[in-house]
Amino acid sequence: TAVVTDEADNCTANPTVSFVSEKSDGKSNPETIVRTYRVSDVAGNSTTMTQTITVNDTTTPRAMCQEVTLQLGGDGTAILPAELVDNGSSDTCGKVSLGVSPTSFTASHLGSNTVTLTVTDNGGNVSTCEGTVTVEYGETLTAICKDAAVELDVTGNATIVAADVDNGSFNNSGGAMALSLDRTSFNCFDLGENTVTLTVTDDGVNMAICTATVSVQEVTALPVIVTNSGPICQRYLPLQLNEVSGLGTSWSWTSNGNAVFNDPGIQNPRVTNVSNGEEFTVTVTLANGCNFMGSTIASVSEVLVPEAEGEQGFCTSKNPTISNLVASGSGTLSWYLGKGGNVKLESDTPLVDGAVYYGSFEDGKGCTSERVAVKVILENCGQLKDLGKRGFSPNGDGINDTFSISWLRNDYPNYTMAIYDRNGFLVYRGNTDTPDWDGSTDRGLVLGDGKLSNGVFYYRIDFGDGTTLPAQGIVYLNR
Repeated sequence: TAVVTDEADNCTANPTVSFVSEKSDGKSNPETIVRTYRVSDVAGNSTTMTQTITVNDTTTPRAMCQEVTLQLGGDGTAILPAELVDNGSSDTCGKVSLGVSPTSFTASHLGSNTVTLTVTDNGGNVSTCEGTVTVEYGETLTAICKDAAVELDVTGNATIVAADVDNGSFNNSGGAMALSLDRTSFNCFDLGENTVTLTVTDDGVNMAICTATVSVQEVTALPVIVTNSGPICQRYLPLQLNEVSGLGTSWSWTSNGNAVFNDPGIQNPRVTNVSNGEEFTVTVTLANGCNFMGSTIASVSEVLVPEAEGEQGFCTSKNPTISNLVASGSGTLSWYLGKGGNVKLESDTPLVDGAVYYGSFEDGKGCTSERVAVKVILENCGQLKDLGKRGFSPNGDGINDTFSISWLRNDYPNYTMAIYDRNGFLVYRGNTDTPDWDGSTDRGLVLGDGKLSNGVFYYRIDFGDGTTLPAQGIVYLNR
């Protein structure tokens, strides 16, 4: 029906008004509508006109709530739809949209809970109402998981039980339930994160599941697997290496030096050509295929053979003991009777003339050197030693033409010898730098060629070593 109240025409008292069209801007609150009308007179003349209508919605919608019951799902949660609380909310101008708060519920909300339903119309007008939501357990089981971490043991294995990942699973009906895992065992091939499934079942056919992450970690307290790295004496090699964990099924030994293994693939190999500080590493393979590694650094000591005079002389009057024997080297010096003797002689053990003693050095690591032999000669140093009677024939035949003592020049290079006639006159003085005595003299009153007549002469020797007392003897000159 045309709504036009001010139409007029010069010839027609009541022109005819007809509706042509209507167009809305599509908006709401306010909505603008433009309507077009046609006005005609009796002569057939006509014209059009427009009418603008503005529509404002100021009426709030009607919010209506109802009480509802909400059951928790298998995961222990429930979501409340607004439509469940709505009890026929409406608006005079069209449709409404619904919202509810809160929307999420867990076991902590068991019982009555007040919620607010919000109703909004197209004009943005809002109404609310409150309803009661009763939260209760559903008829299904609820499985709740938590993540867990486990460390491998020394055998390379680890196990878990269902309780390790259960985080409070429950039977909604209050009845009995059972927990089980799809996987409980892990080894070194599972290092890192692993997904397991927890299954909750009741006496009937109901079942609920959840998943958890199990982090498998390497063992932090590795077993002691290598012993006997020394110290060992170089001369007592080979070195015995021992893998003592008792866990392996196969072994592989290596070193960072030039050591030679009798067999690098056995549990306890022996090695030679070992250097001090050389590192040995063993890879131990376990029954499950996992590997552990261990290493040790060898300590090898070498004590040099001591040096000593093969014969050492002492004065009987000094009561010499083991402590008087002399040898050069490094470490602690000990003396033994016999090259392989095991009895160490005390330092105050008296020395025995003609006995042979064996000396060995020991370092701070318990390593000993080869032994050196020393023969002891005891002398009566309180009186002049008598060298006995000797003779020579200086007749120019090339045999025994001079007087000498064979060992004197070599054993006592600083010696001096004096020879006297039977009247005590000095006829010769010599040392290692002078010729041996040929039976002549250049001392005192010399007649002719200086050759002395046959007879008895006396000699005295000063050995010049600071320890050996002088000696004397008789020499016969017979041309």
